Amino acid sequence: MNLAYMRFRCLCTMFLVVMALRDKIKRHLKLPHGYVMEYKPHDASLRDNSSYRNTWLRG
Repeated sequence: MNLAYMRFRCLCTMFLVVMALRDKIKRHLKLPHGYVMEYKPHDASLRDNSSYRNTWLRG
C-alpha cells in the first residue's frame, strides 16, 4: 500500500466514525431527521475561535 491510499483510507474511516457518532447523538437527543450538525476538529475550532470556550483567546 502506498502512503496516499493509507491516508485516504484513514480519512474515510474517520468520516464514517464521525457520521455514526452524529447519528447516535441526533437519535439520543430526538432531533429531527433534517437537523444539521457540524463536526469541526479541535485545532480548526481554536484557529477560528468558533467555540464558546475559546472566547478568552479574543482578548
